Amino acid sequence: MNQTDSTPIPDQVFGERGRVGLIAPSTCERAAKDFYQAVPDDIGLIIATLAVSKISSNDVELALKGIETAAKQLADTGADIVFSAGIPLVLEGGIEADRKLKTQITSVSGLPSITDLNAALLALAEINATRIVLCTPFDTPTTDRIAEVLGEAGIEVLGSVGAGKMKQKDYALLKNGVFADMAYELVSANPKADAVYIPCGRIGDIRLTDALENRCRRPAITANGLFIWWALKTLKVNNPIEGYGKLLTLL
Repeated sequence: MNQTDSTPIPDQVFGERGRVGLIAPSTCERAAKDFYQAVPDDIGLIIATLAVSKISSNDVELALKGIETAAKQLADTGADIVFSAGIPLVLEGGIEADRKLKTQITSVSGLPSITDLNAALLALAEINATRIVLCTPFDTPTTDRIAEVLGEAGIEVLGSVGAGKMKQKDYALLKNGVFADMAYELVSANPKADAVYIPCGRIGDIRLTDALENRCRRPAITANGLFIWWALKTLKVNNPIEGYGKLLTLL
């Protein structure tokens, strides 16, 4: 060791300003990458994953059985808050199932918690969007069901389209431009839309949100964007973040 090197070693605890617990339906490589690109260095991410390999009743059922274990694991390993990702987990039961899931996670973890759907509704309210267009990686029935559930919550879906993929390995490999094109076509056909909503944390790139919004001339709510927004807002990190879409500039 060079005895003359007096470079100090930072005396910092991981996530000393706050640790965000994420329950991911499957692998969450994009969510983690987006998170660490956008958040301050002193915010940490702790992840518990479920075993959803495709959107099916069987995989959803298995995932829901593992939610409590995942929530407790995050609490036991130092999370301060919990975000449960995965809109498809509550599609069968809709808004009521989503409320129950949020209550379940909060009760088990003992931490401030939220579901993907609930966070999406809060994010849409934050940008005053009540009429939207919806782009998903999923098939038409699943996309239509997401639109129905949003309708239950008072969000009017003027147009929607899915990329037709139901397996994680298929939609995770879709090119980013697919959703930009889908969104542009939808807002062109539905000019009264207030915003674009793109669920699913295994698609897209948060660095492209500004470009998507500029092209569509609308705010775009993405799964990872709203996750990061809710996490920072809940941890009271009230510093606007530029370059990743309008939502994060509202912190």
